Amino acid sequence: MNFPSKTFLLKIILHPLALALPITLIIIYFLEGTFEKYNVEQMGQKRLLGIDESFVYADINDDGSTDQITFHLNTDHKAAVIIHLHSGKVLDQWNMDGIFLTDKGCGVGDVDNDGKKDVVSLYFRNDSSFLFIFNPLNPKKLYKTDVFVDTISIDEGFNNTYLTKMAFTDLTGDALPEIVFAISAGFNLYPRKVYAYDLKNNHIQSSPFLAQSIRINEETFASDLNGDEKKELLFNYHAPGNMKNIGHSSIHDHSSFLLILDHVLNIWSPPAELSGAPSSMDYHVISRNDRKYVLFFFTNSSCQGSPSSILLFDPYRKKILKRIFTGYEGKFQVLSAWSDDSVAIVQNAEGKLFEIGKDLELKPAGELPPQIVNGVLADIEIDNLGKRELIFRDKTSQDLCIVRQGSNKPMLMLTIDRPFNRLRNAWTLTKDSKPFGIAIHADDFVYKYTYSQNRFAWMKWPVYLMIYLGIFGLYKLSIDFRLEQMRAFFEKDKQIAELKLKTIRNQLDPHFTFNAINAIASSLYKEDGKTAYFYLTRFSKLMRMTMLYSDKILRSLDDEIDFTLAYLEIEKLRFRNKFNYVIEVEEDIELLVMVPRMIIQSYAESSISNGLMHREEDGRLKITVKDMHQYLEVRITDNGVGIEKSKLFNKDRAFKSMRLMRQFIDLINSINASKVVVEMYDLHENNEVCGTETLIKIPYGIKYEPDYLPPNQV
Repeated sequence: MNFPSKTFLLKIILHPLALALPITLIIIYFLEGTFEKYNVEQMGQKRLLGIDESFVYADINDDGSTDQITFHLNTDHKAAVIIHLHSGKVLDQWNMDGIFLTDKGCGVGDVDNDGKKDVVSLYFRNDSSFLFIFNPLNPKKLYKTDVFVDTISIDEGFNNTYLTKMAFTDLTGDALPEIVFAISAGFNLYPRKVYAYDLKNNHIQSSPFLAQSIRINEETFASDLNGDEKKELLFNYHAPGNMKNIGHSSIHDHSSFLLILDHVLNIWSPPAELSGAPSSMDYHVISRNDRKYVLFFFTNSSCQGSPSSILLFDPYRKKILKRIFTGYEGKFQVLSAWSDDSVAIVQNAEGKLFEIGKDLELKPAGELPPQIVNGVLADIEIDNLGKRELIFRDKTSQDLCIVRQGSNKPMLMLTIDRPFNRLRNAWTLTKDSKPFGIAIHADDFVYKYTYSQNRFAWMKWPVYLMIYLGIFGLYKLSIDFRLEQMRAFFEKDKQIAELKLKTIRNQLDPHFTFNAINAIASSLYKEDGKTAYFYLTRFSKLMRMTMLYSDKILRSLDDEIDFTLAYLEIEKLRFRNKFNYVIEVEEDIELLVMVPRMIIQSYAESSISNGLMHREEDGRLKITVKDMHQYLEVRITDNGVGIEKSKLFNKDRAFKSMRLMRQFIDLINSINASKVVVEMYDLHENNEVCGTETLIKIPYGIKYEPDYLPPNQV
């Protein structure tokens, strides 16, 4: 890197705009979180009574505010439901003749299509399971208990049996929704079925034995796949590999199956087996050209059996059209909350996102924030914008991160005070139809949080800009203050240099004056008026020019030659015409070029006083001025006695004026890059000294201001 490049780079690095940047970034780092869009605060937590208590949140009385539905054991150790309204009022408690399954699930929906929400729960007594359905606001209108569902044997370990989420959809076409749910088991092979309750006909319909652990997506599980105006049912399946098949069914839990049920819960299409346990089968319905297709995502968590893959299923032909293998490590999870009817959004094990549609091509769609643990715990809508957000676990803590689609940074962070294994559910809490909080059910604790929009979030970038400009301003003021101090220092330095120059040159002026007065006085004494008048005008001109340039360091070459001519005329009178002089200036030379004041006159004076004055007669002085392109060359030649003899004749007074001129030139050179050079030497002829020559080189562009003065602006 050459010198100008280094100087330019250094100028950029030391500029206040660059110096302010790292300090600003450090301050912004410590301000991180101050201007987040939402403020979050934990408003309470409650430890549940193990398997005997659970919560669900829903707006029971349609006032726009979330109410709390509590499932617990009453004083008779029987299953009970108690509802606390948002206002704090207890609506009532409803008791069942039995106990809950391991996971106490319920559904809240309009079962009888009267515009009011109903509550549906499942309980267990002896070896049977039953539905309990009631309208909390009007139990007289709807109150059903002991609706038999299925038999569950205690000997087979019913405590591992759990209820999935309940969903509501019209399967029979009677304009009343059926209650759809599934009962699964961990280490129990039965029942592992899907059920649908028809309230109008008071009838329970069950599916064949499915062997899988079943999960229901309430929003997408029911769809008319082939356009026959009848709904088909899709579920997420998990094959835990816990139980061996008894032998009467081709479906078991050591493989995942592609299973679709029809509207009466029969298997709608031949099951497609993909071996491996534990494994899972998820789905997403897409539409293309008014036809529906189903994307199935098979994930094999073991290293045996079928590799993980993505399948495209055509419901019209009930056939798998395409299949791509993603390998045992290529596991994908469907982000249902972010998918739509044209593509599915999936994430891989590294947290990268992809879009996949009917062509089964994985197209990059961004990636999740790096601080989260891959795997969606739940989804939730927190701001009524019509798109649900996803909940993940933070890698460095037990905190929960809520991530909005398209963002690589969590929009909310929820602090969990203790380690947890399972996030069971999450709800948005509302007041007057506006979301204000979140409830999280993790293991045996329920945490509640409030959140609100940060009124100062919009100020994030303006504040950051103000911080940057403030730090820049401080740097700028500091640097300008320092530069002003430097300018003042250098200005004083310049003034001192000027005073020295003026002092040195003014030491010469009395000497000239004394010589001139003596010469004119001599002419007057001899009554030579004409000569006296001639030289008096020359002396007057000399004095006028001396006074005119008394405060100047430089003057034009023309004025310097004019001054020297006046001086030489007076000196010629004083020495009674012992010498003659000639001044030759190159024809094309620029006479306005600036030269140090009296530089030619001083060396002409030296030639006369140190050399020519010791001759009896026939003294000659020649001054030539030439343009040498880079500098002005002045040669002063005399036929005096030479340097060494002059020292003998004049002793201490020899070349005194030259010593003063040398100081003058040294000061000028100290503030100029190009230097004035003076060389003085004797001339020889036949090995004898025949005179002295002074060579002066004056660079063009010479100045007396220091060139290192700092600029006015950085």
